[in-house]
Amino acid sequence: MYAITENGYRAVTADMQLADNEERVEVLPESLLTTIRAAQVRAEVGQRLRSSDWTQMADAYLTESSVVAWADYRQNLRELPLHAEFPYVEWPEAPAE
Repeated sequence: MYAITENGYRAVTADMQLADNEERVEVLPESLLTTIRAAQVRAEVGQRLRSSDWTQMADAYLTESSVVAWADYRQNLRELPLHAEFPYVEWPEAPAE
């Protein structure tokens, strides 16, 4: 059994008190799972962008073609939320270093 809000959930028992904004359900609704997945994908996009920031620095030890490949990869990451299938999207592949 779960207590849900529009953005999250927690496991509860039948006798647990719910907060004013919570609803008790047996099964998590697909819309809530999609909302949670979208937040997870956005967080992962941010992490992948932060971990590849170095590729766009002037002193990065990369060839010009590698810098362009990394820039394209990073742009593809930024565009993931725009895809019709979001948040169930295929991740772009990072360039080989």
